[in-house]
Amino acid sequence: METDGIFDALQTLKYSNAVEVIDEVLAFNTAASVADIRQYASSKRKAVEMQLKEAEAGIERAVCQHCGVEIVRGNDDAWYHGRTPSWGSRGCRSYSFDRLGTWDDTLDRRWTAIPT
Repeated sequence: METDGIFDALQTLKYSNAVEVIDEVLAFNTAASVADIRQYASSKRKAVEMQLKEAEAGIERAVCQHCGVEIVRGNDDAWYHGRTPSWGSRGCRSYSFDRLGTWDDTLDRRWTAIPT
C-alpha cells in the first residue's frame, strides 16, 4: 500500500547515489565542477527532506483503543498499528509480535486497530 507522498519521497532518494547525481549535473552542464555537483546534491537532499516532512505531517495518527499502541490511517481509510501504514499491521495481536518478538496472548485475535 502506498502512503501519501512517502512513496514519491523515497523514489527521490535515489539522488543520494553519487553516480546518478554526477550524471544529472553533467547532463545539464558538461563543464560542471565538484562544487556544482555538491550544490546540486545538497538541494536534492533538502527537497527530499521537505517532501518527507510534508508527508509525515499529512498522516493521521491516533491510539488504538484495544492495545494502546500508536496507529495511523492508511489511504484505504483503514487503521494500522505502527508509524507507517505500509509497515504496520491491522491486528493488535499480530502487531504485538512485531513489537515484542512474541505474541501477546492478552490481546484478542479479533481486535484490529481502532482509534480511541
